Amino acid sequence: MAKIIGLMMILMTTLVFAEEKTGISPDFLPNQPLQVTADKMVVHQEASMMEFVGNVRAVQDNALLLADLIKIFLDPSQPATENTSDTSRIKQIVALDNVEYTAGDRQAFADKAVYTAADEILVLTGKMSGCSPEPAG
Repeated sequence: MAKIIGLMMILMTTLVFAEEKTGISPDFLPNQPLQVTADKMVVHQEASMMEFVGNVRAVQDNALLLADLIKIFLDPSQPATENTSDTSRIKQIVALDNVEYTAGDRQAFADKAVYTAADEILVLTGKMSGCSPEPAG
C-alpha cells in the first residue's frame, strides 16, 4: 500500500513520564516541519481530525514517534490556512498501540501517548510504559 505523506508542525518540547517532567534534547528545533508517513490517512472534517493508520512514522527534527495509529485533532475555532507548516490549529495528538518516542538519546515506549499543544506536554501511559535512559531525579 502506498505511503501517505503529510507535512505539519508539532511542538513536542517536554516529555512526561510517571508524573516526572524531563526535557528532550537541548538542540531540538520545534519549529521544523513534521513528516508523517502511514499505510492510510483518513480526514474526518466534521471532527476536525486526521487519522494515520498502520506503520505510522512521524519525524520532526531529531524526534521520532512510531505507532500503529496517530490521530491529530485540530481546533475548529482557528481558521484554516494554506500554510502546511502552521501549527496554530493543532490541539492534540494521540498515538495508540506500540508507541515508541525517541528524541536524541532518550527513548520511551507506551501503549498510548497524548500530546497537548496548549501545555506542550507528552504523556505516556499503559502497561508497556518505559523510558531509557531513566529520567534524572
